[in-house]
Amino acid sequence: MAAYVLEHYAVSEDGISGKDFIGRARQLRWSELRSVRYGALMKWFRLESAGSVVRVSAMLTGLPEFAQLCLKRAPQAAIDAPTRAVLEATAAGNPPSVWA
Repeated sequence: MAAYVLEHYAVSEDGISGKDFIGRARQLRWSELRSVRYGALMKWFRLESAGSVVRVSAMLTGLPEFAQLCLKRAPQAAIDAPTRAVLEATAAGNPPSVWA
């Protein structure tokens, strides 16, 4: 819950940047992604680069924009087929249900 209130991130053409709950600046560039996976149980996208992991909640405001940028800018080999399907649906305005 504290992370929801204290962490602030922005999604851009370059990647995801912001500050974590203790004020550290963090940045994850799309081009550096090694893995993008959707975890249906936890309802989040898990983005992994060489040095960090970022989890993006399915309840994120602006999730369709995140999905569009991820599909456009992340290395295609980093996104597995099931995750690609979820991202494509989300980018089209049909995000995964957080209740099912």
